[in-house]
Amino acid sequence: MIRGHVPAGQLAVEVGTGTGLITGALDSASRVVCIDRYPDMLRRFDASAMSVSLICADAEALPLAGNIASVVVAANLLHLVPNADAVIAEMGRVARVDGLIVFTWPDPTMSVPLTYRYLRQQGARLPAARFVTGNMMLAVLRTVAPAPRVRPIPEHLSSASTPVVGGLQRLAVLSGQGFSSD
Repeated sequence: MIRGHVPAGQLAVEVGTGTGLITGALDSASRVVCIDRYPDMLRRFDASAMSVSLICADAEALPLAGNIASVVVAANLLHLVPNADAVIAEMGRVARVDGLIVFTWPDPTMSVPLTYRYLRQQGARLPAARFVTGNMMLAVLRTVAPAPRVRPIPEHLSSASTPVVGGLQRLAVLSGQGFSSD
């Protein structure tokens, strides 16, 4: 879902990298900078597969110059940060004017039948099924007792998104042109 948005041979920045589950989708970039605020997550990141720089920093204050990245990605992050608009603005600052800012987040309307059908169509293996089942259980728990850490996606981004991964995720791609640069 992200791979098609990464220009070959350019700088890519991943914000909220975690353990690097989606970093491989940035493999066409010549250089990847991965940022996460939690050192434990970065310690578990396996950087041996590709050339990456790991930086421990907050998504609301990226320690990078402005107007440098061809693509800036945040996968499954915005619903977890206190100020999603600040993160979006900071990612826009780092993106080149001709760059892209790519966001994904769990689709709040995902359902068990839709998930099951999608996994069957994809011939999902056990690890993928566990991951999706975990996300679905979190979604169910949020409807019963909403978690205070889970926050809504800003409306301007949510309304510009499309369903991907069989409706399990939402994807929004913004142009760096709409942001001021250094």
